[in-house]
Amino acid sequence: MNRLKIVVTDIAGVGLMLLAIFFGWLPGIGGIPLFLLGLSLLAINHSWAKRLLMYIKTKGMKIVDTVFTDHPILVIAYDIATVILAIGAAWLLLEYSHNTARAAAGLLLLFSGGLFLGNRKRLKRLLQRINRKKP
Repeated sequence: MNRLKIVVTDIAGVGLMLLAIFFGWLPGIGGIPLFLLGLSLLAINHSWAKRLLMYIKTKGMKIVDTVFTDHPILVIAYDIATVILAIGAAWLLLEYSHNTARAAAGLLLLFSGGLFLGNRKRLKRLLQRINRKKP
């Protein structure tokens, strides 16, 4: 039974990574979440996948630190951009009903959420709180 669980987990991980290739060319975030989810599943049973996932997390946090500096003007600019993007998304959802507008609103909300979490080190603080609560 344990061997079956390993095989199913590996097949699901590889399958998600292959789906990432097919969805990667689509507008928006595309296949990145699928690739990371597949890699996470492979990391359950394989040390190479766990090392690669940790490498990606480390580099990702370094990029966040580089983009979201503590410069006062940038901090305020990111906050203003977050509000503008969220308002733009709400306007698109209220004004238009076709799928293109909904997709654009979703992207604006995604970018707005990313700016919100990255600015003022909110993402780091959230991750620290989550890691502290683990048993």
